[in-house]
Amino acid sequence: MDGKDSWDMDAAVLDLKEKALKKDGVYWLGIVGIPGSGKSTLAEKLIAKLKDDHGVVAQCVPMDGYHYSKKELDAFDDPEEAHFRRGAHFTFNGEAFVDDIKQCQSDLTKPYWFPNWEHAKADPSPGKIEVDPRKHKIVIVEGLYLLLPKPDPWPEFRSLLDTIWFLDIDLDTAVERVAKRNAAAWNWTYEKTMERVKKSDFLNMKLVLEGNPKELVD
Repeated sequence: MDGKDSWDMDAAVLDLKEKALKKDGVYWLGIVGIPGSGKSTLAEKLIAKLKDDHGVVAQCVPMDGYHYSKKELDAFDDPEEAHFRRGAHFTFNGEAFVDDIKQCQSDLTKPYWFPNWEHAKADPSPGKIEVDPRKHKIVIVEGLYLLLPKPDPWPEFRSLLDTIWFLDIDLDTAVERVAKRNAAAWNWTYEKTMERVKKSDFLNMKLVLEGNPKELVD
């Protein structure tokens, strides 16, 4: 999937709804893309459109809730590198993410709570996002690394999600978006933020793209 005007969101939402209604239980959609590709924005639009146009209630579980906390990063072998590279795949608790999805999928009779990212403290907060299979027909999981072919546990996401969309975006555009977003969030100069993006976020972008995600998308 790309950002071109040719993509028909109405048709995509209708197809998503029809697939979800054919499945017993919750339909799990993965949205994958490099930083700055618009994953969160698309998830929000999908949730609103599913409800407004089709009466289907959806929920979003972002990968950001599975960042290791600052305290946990302090315990890494190289804490300085871990903090600087925060956002790289090894700074996420992928095992916990996989386990939580499996537990949620194993019991359709009760709600399950997922963590969320709390911007105010720049750390995850547990038990913030409710997924209730009795009311949420679709769950959207969005994140960078859901299509990584290695290391474990990232390849497991392909078997946990019913459909995966990959957002294709020009690399330079994504870099520019991330630099501007981070400059605003951290109150840094654009130049300082761009330097960090090139030393950290750009490496994450390359890792995602080198996994050939387009070939793996359903």
